[in-house]
Amino acid sequence: MVLACLLPGLWACAPTADGSPLAPSTASAVRATSDTAPRSSARGTAATYAPGSVTVPRGRESPLNPVYQSMTTDCRSLPRPTVRVIAAPRLGRIEARPAQGITTFGPGPWAACWGRIGDGTVIFFVAPDRIGHDRFTVEVMHSDGTRIVVPYRIEVTR
Repeated sequence: MVLACLLPGLWACAPTADGSPLAPSTASAVRATSDTAPRSSARGTAATYAPGSVTVPRGRESPLNPVYQSMTTDCRSLPRPTVRVIAAPRLGRIEARPAQGITTFGPGPWAACWGRIGDGTVIFFVAPDRIGHDRFTVEVMHSDGTRIVVPYRIEVTR
């Protein structure tokens, strides 16, 4: 059995700017709620996760929450998920990079994995040197075949 980092009711994993693992924090972790959790987690089906609007500074590169990762119930990292661009941003550009995150899973089969460092993939948004709004959509494919479609809304500020 495999855990996709964003299953309903679980805390997501968040990166730091330098790519090092980030400890759980209510300010930086993205909570999967009934409104934002994947609509389906069945193997081989696409689920949708919507992190909402993200604010980034203009002319900078910013990691976007969460670190997408998969883990077995005995807390072993599985191969990093791959990211495919479905709809590219109009103004900025995105890059998917290897990263590590500290897991913050809720109750259930992965509860023993709380606080473990796992391998994953994080998306970076490189903002243009101007203020404005952007959006893009990616597909995150986990090694077990679970697909998550993630639309991002970006607000570029000063």
